[in-house]
This record gives sequence, structure tokens and C-alpha cells, in this order.
Amino acid sequence: QMITVSTNDTAPAMLFTTMAGIHQYVNLACALMAVRLLMKEDTNISEETMREGFTRTTWAGRFEVKRGLDRTFIFDGAHNAAGAESFSMTYAELFKDAPKTIVMAILKDKNQDAIIREVVKAGDTVLVVPAPTDRTEVPEVLVEKIRHIVPKAVAQTADSVEDALALAYKHTKNGDIIAVCGSLYILGDARQWFNHEMSH
Repeated sequence: QMITVSTNDTAPAMLFTTMAGIHQYVNLACALMAVRLLMKEDTNISEETMREGFTRTTWAGRFEVKRGLDRTFIFDGAHNAAGAESFSMTYAELFKDAPKTIVMAILKDKNQDAIIREVVKAGDTVLVVPAPTDRTEVPEVLVEKIRHIVPKAVAQTADSVEDALALAYKHTKNGDIIAVCGSLYILGDARQWFNHEMSH
């Protein structure tokens, strides 16, 4: 996406970023001002290198969109209320209200209701898995919560991230969206599954 940052004392700056979401506009504007302050002290930093840096910056697990296997995959931590809200806003911005299949785990000590409310929408299918930590919530508990909070979503358990992704892939069609979110703990396994499938 492209953003234009205007300040009182300098010409508007047009910046490009691979990162999605309205919240990244604010982050980029803050980073721009911070780098400009540094430029006053360090002449090695130029406008050109700054822009190139912003363009090349990636943030794993923050609405990371990967296209492959004829699907769109989204890897996003969304592991607290604020992160879930950012996910919801960014999803709506890019994909409107397109239904999605979600592979989800949430830890016991997180605000589970808020995360579910933001991420899961009517028409979604949710496959709940355990996160690889003692702090993980029991998948059956989360399935019940999802059914209660979003009655028009379909929720079931799966034994692992890999099983859930294989199931999600099998039950979706070309062009569908599969999101992995709710805990940073499951993103590594999800990325590994995706890379393995892409290489075969």
C-alpha cells in the first residue's frame, strides 16, 4: 500500500509498504518522523535509503498474506484484543466480508471472547487446535465459546495445525481465504506446512 505523510515544515512524503492495515499508516508516519530526527544527527541516512528501508520492511505474523496452492493464506498473531481488532479492520479493508476458514488457538490467559468477537464472523468456518504450550486453551472449550458468541459460524476441533490446514485446504476451493490466528505459537507450524506444500 502507499501512504502520503504531510507535515507542517516539509513536503508531503509518499511512502510504500508491503504491510497491510490502517494501523500501519500510523506506524509508518511515526517511523518517518523518528528517522528524520536521526537524519539531523547522522548524514549517512538519506531520504532514498529511508524510503527503500520502508519498502523492504516485512513483519512476520502481522497480517502476513501469502498466495499459493490456489488460495490466499493469512498468518496473523491476533493474540490479544487490540491485535484481533487490527486483524478485523485490515481483513475488512482488503477482503470486505468474504467468508474465511480460520485455524485458531488461543491461550488461557488471553481475552478469548474479545478475540473471537473480532476475528470470527457469521459464515466463517473455524478449526480450533491446541497451541504447543501448557498455557493453551482446550480446543473443545473454545469451540463452545465460538458457537455461543458467533452462532452463524461453524466450529470444530482439529488435533494439530498441520491437520487443520490440510482439512481447511481440502474443504475450500480455488480463491478461498484461510487465516491462521489467535496465537503467535501456531504461526511457525503453519508457515512450515505452507512452505512444505508449496515445495511439492
